[in-house]
Formats: sequence, structure tokens, C-alpha cells
Amino acid sequence: FGQSKAQKLDSLFTSLYNSDKFNGNILIAEKDSVIFTKSFGYANESTKAKLNENTLFELASCTNPFTAMAILILKDTGKLNLDDEISKYIPELYKYKNITIRNLMNHTGGLPDYMALMDTIWDKSTIATNKDIIQILEKQQPDKLFEPNTKEEYSNTGYVLLASIIEKTSGKTYAEFLQSAIFKPLKMTRTFVYHRRLSSKKIKNYALGYLYLNGDYILPDDYDRSKFVFWLDGVEGDGTVNSTIKDL
Repeated sequence: FGQSKAQKLDSLFTSLYNSDKFNGNILIAEKDSVIFTKSFGYANESTKAKLNENTLFELASCTNPFTAMAILILKDTGKLNLDDEISKYIPELYKYKNITIRNLMNHTGGLPDYMALMDTIWDKSTIATNKDIIQILEKQQPDKLFEPNTKEEYSNTGYVLLASIIEKTSGKTYAEFLQSAIFKPLKMTRTFVYHRRLSSKKIKNYALGYLYLNGDYILPDDYDRSKFVFWLDGVEGDGTVNSTIKDL
């Protein structure tokens, strides 16, 4: 009963780590104060490099808030309107009528899932990019899953297209715009867009993501069911922002 919140959190995550149920970095804040931060385990299972508060992680879907923020910055500067149809900026997708930027942000557009589509037709020896996704949607013209605004369903496709709209309206790459409009002003010095397989470079203190299967840590690139991490590594908007707990 006398334990502080920090002590309780430390006890909880230490127990999870000791039972092989957690490996990673934690930062918990209440209002403006950090009440607990700690690193558990390794950034690299092969080298046994330990995690610390400056270790970089690929954020996966936690990229989405940055994509949405960039869109709102462009709205505030008059570059776009949230109720513009997506075909205004990506005319190749003229078939998908009445789907707006707002729909993409709110997951209410009904666009088909690009990952499922690519899985059936893409040459998996090649790394796809946003342009490839748009070209395939243009060529294949798969039907919408539902009419816009009739349903809400999580859509990676929507956030990929938002990244392309950011590029069209800003005149910069997705990475450049996030850097200049968000990361630099917020002094997020260890945050950037990175494609680890498409444009690999040596980055110090970088965490690799693993699958834990049958008692072993396996890189997703080495497991058949998760090899999409390779051939979709060039796609951005729904992923590829990398950051640290301190920056976040």
C-alpha cells in the first residue's frame, strides 16, 4: 500500500520482462510530468545491445497521427480543404467518387485494403512505394468496401493516400515535409521517416522488431507470414516514422 505509482509500474513491467512477456521502452506521464520511464531488454538479440531512452523504434501505425497532423497543417495554410475529394490531388483515382480527405483521416472512405490487394498481384522480390499502390488501384479498380460515411473501418490505404496528398500539396517529399513542419519545430531530433530495407543506412542505437515464436526471437523478414515487411517497406503514411520515447 505504501508503494508509489512509479514503484508499482516498475514492479509490473519487471515481472512481465522476467516472464518473457515484455521487451521495450516505457514512458508514462500524467499531465505535464513524467512519472515513470525505464528500458527493459535488448534492441538487438544478436548483439545483445541494450535498449535505452534514446533507442529508435519504427512506429508502425503510430505514424498515423503525424500524417494527420501534416494534413491539418496544410489545411491551416490554405493548401487543401478537408472536404476536397481525393481525385482532386490524385486524379488517377477518379473512380473513387465522393471520398474526401476527411474520410481518409477518419477511416470512413471505404477504400479496399492495399495490403491484401498487393499480396495477390505484387512481385515480392521488389519493394513497393506509394506510387505503386496508386498505379495498382488505378489499374485494378477494386470496388469500395462500402460507400463513404456509411461505416467506419480502419484503413491503411487511406493513410498511404494522405501521404501522397501531402507531397502533391506541399511540393516536398513526405519525409521532408514532416521534418520541416513537425519534427524540427518540436525539436524532435531523433525522429524521421526511414525505410530500413529500401534505403538502409547505419543508425546507432536502433531497435529491431522481432517475432517471438516457439521460444525464439525471429526477424519478420525471415518468417513467411510476415515477409510483407520487405516488399511493402517503401510505402509510407501508414508507417515508417521512427522515433524515441524521449522525442514522443
